Amino acid sequence: INNATEADNILAAAVAASLHGATVAWDEAERFSKISATSSAQGSVTGKLRLTLNSENAVISISRVIEKLPSPGTGSGGGSSSGGSSSGGSTSEPTQQEDAVKVIVNGKEHNAGKETTAVEGGKTAVTIELNNKVIESKIDEAIRNNPNGTGNVIMVPVADTKAGIAKVELTGDIVRRLESNAFDVSIKRGDIEYVIPAEEFTINKAAENLGVAENDFQDIRIEVRVEKLDEKTSEEYRKAARANGADLIFSPVSFEIVAKTTDKYGKTKDFTISKFSNYVERIMEIPAGIDKNRITTGIVFNSDGTYSHVPTSVFEKDGRWYARVNSLTNSDYSVIYNAVTVESAEKHWAK
Repeated sequence: INNATEADNILAAAVAASLHGATVAWDEAERFSKISATSSAQGSVTGKLRLTLNSENAVISISRVIEKLPSPGTGSGGGSSSGGSSSGGSTSEPTQQEDAVKVIVNGKEHNAGKETTAVEGGKTAVTIELNNKVIESKIDEAIRNNPNGTGNVIMVPVADTKAGIAKVELTGDIVRRLESNAFDVSIKRGDIEYVIPAEEFTINKAAENLGVAENDFQDIRIEVRVEKLDEKTSEEYRKAARANGADLIFSPVSFEIVAKTTDKYGKTKDFTISKFSNYVERIMEIPAGIDKNRITTGIVFNSDGTYSHVPTSVFEKDGRWYARVNSLTNSDYSVIYNAVTVESAEKHWAK
């Protein structure tokens, strides 16, 4: 048990330990609950599992302590000790790497989250989980200081730029607050920024598809995912571009938004948010040494390996050049330079 433990982990372990085909599920009244540990305070995992076999029922109470995380510079450790109905003594387990996260609300920085690093599908994945209490208070502050309600932005910078996958998690109740106050959500990671108007999360539609009641939006997790594509896929996209006389000047990147919830039985349901009613932005920094005049357009890759052009503008900020790519869908994106010339126009003024 550590900060990475989820309801599915405990449920899977309980099912594996059960005999005679007993059914195991989280109790409807006392489901899985977790308070993450920090360097200054213990955390905990609590809840009740209900076992059913041939109309007979039993309940197992779960109560585990997550030990404090090591203070910076003290090394790792931080396992968990058992309590409640758990058996045995305490054990030490390595924890994931965890760092504090600064979130920027209307230009002001706040410590409002944590960044953890783990391995997912063979790739290093960094996940940012926001502190809802802090975020709620900063939303209120931003509303008070910006009564006209325009230009509200919450930016989540991802410090780790080497991991193959970056994920930012928001809960449904926070997304609803952001939507009702016309916020844009910006995920900034190195040379990529992903900007989504909060209304485009369509939180009500997501809740309906997940079967979550309006007063339980806190049970929805919205995961915004930005992933660097592997070399094999990237090379296939480069070949597709070259076949059309173009070059990729930015490595292809995948953008995805998924809403998730865990039901009373510990099973996770998800709903992919892939289409938008208004443009969402992907801002890509043009690599050093590339002439801005070489930029032709941003592109979105289709499922059949082809690509389509999407509205793109090039702009300069603080001495650096960027391509702003707008689209109405999530998928894999890049920016191209089209080197094709028309022979008849080569020496014409129209060139």
